[in-house]
Amino acid sequence: LCVDGNAARCVWGAWVDPGSKDATVDFLVRGFETESLPRTWVNAIESSCTQFDVTLLQPNEDVPTCFLGAGGCGRVFRVLSNSQDKKMHGLKVGVGDVACSQIREEWSKFEQYSQSFSKAEAALVVISKYYESTDRACAAILLEPVGLVLPRTQKAIKSALEGLMMLSNSGFGHGDARICNVVWMPDTECCKWVDLRTICSCSADTKVATFTRDAVAFFSSCRLECPQDFSQIAAKCLSEQSVSTLLVLCQKVWNSTQ
Repeated sequence: LCVDGNAARCVWGAWVDPGSKDATVDFLVRGFETESLPRTWVNAIESSCTQFDVTLLQPNEDVPTCFLGAGGCGRVFRVLSNSQDKKMHGLKVGVGDVACSQIREEWSKFEQYSQSFSKAEAALVVISKYYESTDRACAAILLEPVGLVLPRTQKAIKSALEGLMMLSNSGFGHGDARICNVVWMPDTECCKWVDLRTICSCSADTKVATFTRDAVAFFSSCRLECPQDFSQIAAKCLSEQSVSTLLVLCQKVWNSTQ
């Protein structure tokens, strides 16, 4: 519940009708186009769109909302390029010192490691542009391609784990491999990991430990318990270049949705 644009009280509940949640989100997003939400956010989104030469995607039957989600350091929106190709991107915007610092760090990490990702490129969302206002009131990055919330299916979970393996094989760990940091690409039916602020390099000696740590984080975010020999299982999967054994441990995820 909000008073004068500020959160005053949080009420917990459950959505009886999934459509009501979509309608509520769309209502809040539309508020960004008016004075009903803090002007700081409106200015941040408008200035970012101007810098990147993009436009917020107008909701329609196929895409009911331009709002993609909120993370620890910003909010993400669907935008369209104003160029002739009208390419769709994700616009991640942050307001305030902490959010700007984190978005700046995410861009710096991508810049630092992008040339070394090699085989892991297929498992990552690309950060194509970065912007920070002169007064450092807001910062933004442009992401591509745009994905969807990870579906709880065997194919999606398998792709997410394979993405973490790709990162390990290229000498990297995600560092925050929760299910909220991986998105689904319906056109190619594969996953891509996002929020690269926590990405880190690893050596051949630490590759197994890094992959295991990411896998544990992913399992925990899916509310799955890791067996005591999980480290050995993860190491075996990495040596065999197959996530099949880990996938067996994940069956509860998609079985619960059927």
